[in-house]
Amino acid sequence: AKLITITNEQLYNAILDKIAGNNDVQDIEFVFPTTTANGINMIVRTVDGTVGNVLVTTNRGIGIVTIQFENITVGGKAAPADFTQSIHDELPSLLTDSLDALINQNAAFGYNLIRITSTDHGVEVIVEEP
Repeated sequence: AKLITITNEQLYNAILDKIAGNNDVQDIEFVFPTTTANGINMIVRTVDGTVGNVLVTTNRGIGIVTIQFENITVGGKAAPADFTQSIHDELPSLLTDSLDALINQNAAFGYNLIRITSTDHGVEVIVEEP
């Protein structure tokens, strides 16, 4: 198994690259991730100017890693439906595509993802290489 550490800055830059280069991203215009031991806190701004927060957590099941989007808020309160919809429509692929791009820079093609863990210092990814 191989450990790959992804810093907040690397994740931030990868997400911005994906936003800039992805025509499917219509609503989200900015994401600022901060990793903690509890998950990835993301400040998200949509094109209508709404700024909110999303907590992203990961869990490992049998043979699969799941990413959950929790506590979607604007101004500390439950987010409006249109903001929540934008998060559900666009943030999962933005995050997974960004993580995949960063992992691919450091792992052999065809890697098998074992675990993703958020820490106070970044995202730790464990992969098995072919």
